[in-house]
Amino acid sequence: VALAAVLHACSSAFEAAAFQSLGTTARSPKGLAGKQHQLVGRPTLLPSAAAGQGSRLRPAGNALQRRPEGAHVAQALRRRLPALKWGALGVAVALLAFSAPAFAAAKVKAFTLCGFTAEQLYKCQNLSLITWLLLIVLPGWQYTKFLALIPSAALSVLYIAVLVHVIQTAPAANVDFNTLAGITKLFSTQTNVLAGWLHYCVFDPLIGLAEVIDARSLQVPHLLVIPCLLMTMLVGPAGFLAYLVLRTCVYL
Repeated sequence: VALAAVLHACSSAFEAAAFQSLGTTARSPKGLAGKQHQLVGRPTLLPSAAAGQGSRLRPAGNALQRRPEGAHVAQALRRRLPALKWGALGVAVALLAFSAPAFAAAKVKAFTLCGFTAEQLYKCQNLSLITWLLLIVLPGWQYTKFLALIPSAALSVLYIAVLVHVIQTAPAANVDFNTLAGITKLFSTQTNVLAGWLHYCVFDPLIGLAEVIDARSLQVPHLLVIPCLLMTMLVGPAGFLAYLVLRTCVYL
């Protein structure tokens, strides 16, 4: 797919360069034909360079009737470039089909990032505690909203790195997302479990941040919100539901 995209971009760039080199007239043959139709029979008066003629003018009505050189080449390129693009896509699909068994048979390598293993990177989850501390202790601080996003953003970068490794190494064809057994098999490695856990560490603090922002806009007492935040941190959906009940009671 990447190869097809590169070839498509190269062919488009070649097409644009070809038409640009041939000039505006070659790029728009229809426009040229229209201009020819309008100007036929209307001689263009050009100054004569002959000696002794002075300011005598001579007609040049057939000046635009001649097609510029290379226009037929440009039209031929325009007709054949779409076929080349589809051919490039076919080549990429064929290469992917022939290389798929090799990828499936490749040995799965353990995930490492900057020399750190998945077990060592698991400790990065503690970054989310910074967000929870800000939400519980300093909900009204002017920098809380901004600083609370930094841990989730950092963990998102780590999550993407882990996810790329999972996609490259996991036999996706053997994972059944329609059954619980298939999902259990998906989380049978440390790297996959780390990716799933980082998913929670990124989104649960964001739910807590939304609760704090919403509570302040509705003037819900923060002491009542703290238990909901703690529940959201430990058992996310239960804490979110608890806050919905709280805001409903206060709002009514």
